[in-house]
Amino acid sequence: MNLKATTKIDTNKYELEIEIPAADFDAAVNAAYKKEGKKMLMVTSSFA
Repeated sequence: MNLKATTKIDTNKYELEIEIPAADFDAAVNAAYKKEGKKMLMVTSSFA
């Protein structure tokens, strides 16, 4: 992860621009889904 830019928006508020490799991002998303996925309800339907 690399910090690319910072911009001061307001007092005590900053905007950060970071760069994350795609493989690291995908791994983090999958880990979060595995952890929180049990709390989610997936509704599917099929129309024939």
